[in-house]
Formats: sequence, structure tokens, C-alpha cells
Amino acid sequence: MSDFHQKWRKAVKQAGLPDRTRFHDLKHFYTTTLGGSGKHDPKTVQELSRHAKFSETWDTYAHPPLAVEEVMVTVFGTTFSHIDAPTTSLRNGATFMACAASAS
Repeated sequence: MSDFHQKWRKAVKQAGLPDRTRFHDLKHFYTTTLGGSGKHDPKTVQELSRHAKFSETWDTYAHPPLAVEEVMVTVFGTTFSHIDAPTTSLRNGATFMACAASAS
């Protein structure tokens, strides 16, 4: 058994992971988590995963439908986050937000 393998087995045990956990499983988890988080664009996920080809990252690890949806939602939300919610004035001078009434 190699020195790496012995150290890997010890780390797996200390982490409380199943005995059959492979080093590749850790890489798959890392890349899938990056791709699905919505916090990184696809090319950044490829670079952080050290994959030479984008297709290896995206087709194998990132589970594209979910990852793309979350990236789009994050980018869309960030783009419009500076816009205040519209308010409406009432006859008594109080204002409320169009999406939820405030206690003014």
C-alpha cells in the first residue's frame, strides 16, 4: 500500500466518510459543488478544477441544467439589486412597497 493510500485511508476515517471513498470522489464533489453553487462562472469552475477541456468539467461534473439555472439567477439578481422596490403613496401620506406593505 502506498504512502498516499495510507494517508488517504486515515483522512477518510477521520472525516467519518464511508470506507470506500476514493480521492476521485472528493474531486467530483468539489467540482460539482463549485458548478452548482451559482457563485462561479463555468470557465472559473474549469480553471479551479484544473481540467484542460471545458467539456470534461461541464459534461462530467457540473450537472449543467441546475448549474446554469443558478448562475443565471445569481447574475440576474445581482444586475438589478441596486434598484429599489417601487413605493406607492397613500392619501394619508404613508408609503408602502408594492410587493409588501410596510408599517409606516
